[in-house]
Amino acid sequence: MSFRKTTTGLAAILATGLSGAALAQNLDTELGLDAGETLQLESSAEQGAEMRADAATRVNVGRVVSALRNGQQGSTDVAGIDASTEIEVVAVSELRNAQGQSNGEALDQAIADAGDTVKSIRDEVQGNAELVAALEADGHSADEVIAVIAAADGSVDVIVDDRV
Repeated sequence: MSFRKTTTGLAAILATGLSGAALAQNLDTELGLDAGETLQLESSAEQGAEMRADAATRVNVGRVVSALRNGQQGSTDVAGIDASTEIEVVAVSELRNAQGQSNGEALDQAIADAGDTVKSIRDEVQGNAELVAALEADGHSADEVIAVIAAADGSVDVIVDDRV
């Protein structure tokens, strides 16, 4: 009895595998792919989510607080950001370590302490068409920006406070 179940299960697996291979071969032929070539498809929504996840991993609440306290965001040349710059808009709620009262309080205090710097950054962002377009595409405005942080790869993370 056990032998019969195994044989039936094995036959089902083989049948599925063979029909899947035949389907894949048929699809390769229809798309004009040669043996060994693969076709990879991603939607822009998937890419956007992947990029946001990457930025949210790269930037955390501690890094934003540090940038605000140390004035490091002032070292990001907002005027130099152009169409060739990869811009990632990251909401505070998406940041690692964003949850928790102490992190929220530390961020609020850093924003309050850096009030003039944040206002200056917002003014600079408002004057940069690429940043305004990126913010609007993500449903935000320059008035929500709390930091612009340059990444090592030349991209910039625009941090917006979406908690209000």
